[in-house]
Amino acid sequence: MASIFRFHFIHIFFIRSRNLRRILKKILRLLDLLKLPSKPAYAQLLVSVILSSTNALIPLATVRLQANHSRLLLL
Repeated sequence: MASIFRFHFIHIFFIRSRNLRRILKKILRLLDLLKLPSKPAYAQLLVSVILSSTNALIPLATVRLQANHSRLLLL
């Protein structure tokens, strides 16, 4: 069986807008509650789409995904 990655630990750095950080945090918590299995590349693409749809500058965001952690952290 392939490894299953969940949206547990996603770190997003260099996001300046507090409102944007709050929106992303809520979206990612909802994804975590859904417990969607995913590969890291898919998760990074999904977060990139969220960032681009909210007019954030993707080069200012670094996304890291780690598996098997129990909480979601958005810095």
